Amino acid sequence: MDIKGFGTVYIEELVRLGYIKDIADIFELKDHREELIEQGIIRKRKEYRQALETIEKAKENDAYMLLTGFGIPNVGKAAAKTIMKRFPSILDLEDADRDALMEVDDVGEVSADCIFRFFHDEKNKEMIARLKSLGVNMEAEETETIDSAVSGKTVVITGTLPTLGRKEAAELVEKYGGKVSGSVSKKTDYVVAGESAGSKLTKAQELGITVLTEAELFVLLGISERMENSVANKLDSLFATQIFVSEQNKYLLWQTEI
Repeated sequence: MDIKGFGTVYIEELVRLGYIKDIADIFELKDHREELIEQGIIRKRKEYRQALETIEKAKENDAYMLLTGFGIPNVGKAAAKTIMKRFPSILDLEDADRDALMEVDDVGEVSADCIFRFFHDEKNKEMIARLKSLGVNMEAEETETIDSAVSGKTVVITGTLPTLGRKEAAELVEKYGGKVSGSVSKKTDYVVAGESAGSKLTKAQELGITVLTEAELFVLLGISERMENSVANKLDSLFATQIFVSEQNKYLLWQTEI
């Protein structure tokens, strides 16, 4: 669910005490305010308010985060993103049959069966209905992608890149139509490797998969020229600012002399 600040320690304690039995219960914790403070799970009222604010904000998350949070076998973040591009609403998945699910890239027979069984389980249907009634977003965000050399390709990012964090690199690849995976396989098209890439780089080399540096990724996406133009624009802006400040200083000096 990616609820920032609402960590594993809280979750485990709340599960142990019976406050959380499924994901929907997280969004009803506001109904147990005094109990949670009295039991010391939330030590301060300010801390409680912050926790509630974080939970409320999580209601607006993209639907792929909710799908990931369901914990369906074989459905991680990357798969959830791909699925939500085909089924733009969580509710659409309740009506999807196995064949329709298998039409999604990277969803095989086993994954399709796991998804189908999850969304046709009565308890899960009730939970999803509760989530909807509590105002949790069920819709995938509409994102525009740019056609590029990685469109429809599977990309793995590993190691420490010179300028981009892994999350930034993943978002960049997805913006340009690529799919980001967390593991290297025969289906992988490119591996973007930085320092300390480790076993993923080794496996890519063994499988003969194209390995790219960050700079080569920029070239492949066709954004190197754009980046250079962006830097040039920033330098022009900085130069113009320096001239303006310099002229202002001259004016102030002239005023002082008068």
